[in-house]
Amino acid sequence: LAALAAFTHVSIMLAGFAFGLAVAAVGEPRRLAHQLFAVSDGFLGPVFFVWLGASLDLSELGSHPQMIALGVSLGVGTLLIHGA
Repeated sequence: LAALAAFTHVSIMLAGFAFGLAVAAVGEPRRLAHQLFAVSDGFLGPVFFVWLGASLDLSELGSHPQMIALGVSLGVGTLLIHGA
């Protein structure tokens, strides 16, 4: 599906979504579910967070103090909601 998406100049994410719909319609085999979970949580999740951390530019954070205030207020709001 990814090759078909690339050939037709459509997003590869759309091909993955279509594959997910097809698997959900047919029913996911238990072995495939375990393998997908292992790949996503064991490899792709950590890669995402390492990539995200490597792409952050902390020097830009100081130039936007309103974003720091937004982050702090979202964090406080989250703690209040979970505390309630």
